[in-house]
Amino acid sequence: MNGFIQPQIQTGGGTNGKGEPIPSALSWGEKIECKYFVNTLNNRGRYEDGKFTQSAYVITVDDMDFKAKFVRLLDSRENVVCEKEVQGYPEVLEDIQRVKITI
Repeated sequence: MNGFIQPQIQTGGGTNGKGEPIPSALSWGEKIECKYFVNTLNNRGRYEDGKFTQSAYVITVDDMDFKAKFVRLLDSRENVVCEKEVQGYPEVLEDIQRVKITI
């Protein structure tokens, strides 16, 4: 399926001159066109947001430098499919010049 992926970006944070923590802000980066498919969808998993569902998606993007720890996946109509942590490291697929991301 065609869609979009957005990396979550963390800005700010750290400590000030007195050693007090400065809160960081989270925002979503630019939408990047992607292709994705459902890897698994079943009733084995954990309880999240009122539903007991485990889902995993495999996503590929053209951006060979894509790096993110947490992403938002959108369908072709820009409806949110899910917001999940990236599992492991993005895999570079040199032969087809795409990056494979599993969430």
